[in-house]
Amino acid sequence: MEPRAKILIVEDEELSQKFYNIFLSKYFEVIICPSAETCENAIAEYDFDLVLMDISLSGKKDGLQITRDLRKMKKYKNVPILALTANVLRRDEEAAMAAGINLFLKKPIENYKLLEAINKYLNNQP
Repeated sequence: MEPRAKILIVEDEELSQKFYNIFLSKYFEVIICPSAETCENAIAEYDFDLVLMDISLSGKKDGLQITRDLRKMKKYKNVPILALTANVLRRDEEAAMAAGINLFLKKPIENYKLLEAINKYLNNQP
């Protein structure tokens, strides 16, 4: 059996965490981090194939700062990072892309569209 892709999900909203865990863990190995601190621990411990990033996190760092930090690391320079956020203004999308986000997805998103986007980037077809 082929190993499942490992996805880091950075999300501080508990209901979204539960959804991602239930839905995405059917297809991928999923690690959920509710904060920048837990994210830093996870990336030190694991190698991820893709990152699903909430932009507006509570705490010291938001998703954009975490993305910029990841892009500075050699092993995350080219790993796909997909933003999934309720911040839907054009300037939010522009800021996300400037930080190094590969794809800007708006919440709420239909399950199949999320899965389609993840699979597209895991198969290197942006």
